[in-house]
Amino acid sequence: MISFLTSRFNICASVYHADFSVNNTISIPGLYQGSTAFGDYDNDGDLDILMTGNTGSTKTTRVYENTGKNFIENKTITLEHLFKSASVFGDYDNDGDLDILHTRQDGSYIMFTQTFIVIIV
Repeated sequence: MISFLTSRFNICASVYHADFSVNNTISIPGLYQGSTAFGDYDNDGDLDILMTGNTGSTKTTRVYENTGKNFIENKTITLEHLFKSASVFGDYDNDGDLDILHTRQDGSYIMFTQTFIVIIV
């Protein structure tokens, strides 16, 4: 998965197959100045997507559930909206399910990193 801002200020996201060909059946809105992570947050055996970044007008954090044929945004999960950030899935509390670690750059553009731990129950 790649999400980026083009030279013409178009925000794009593309999901790729293992052979690096574009999967044209999956449509996810693009973000920039953020990160993308894969993890099975709902423990159903397939990889879901966590994205942070800028939509062009606002900062956001989104979790997309893998339905097997597409990804659907899970709007029931409330996370701090971040950009200029990095986010990863991991089992922080060692309970067997995935948690989310967010880091971000302070809004004043001073290199300050704040860490947020979100535990999904």
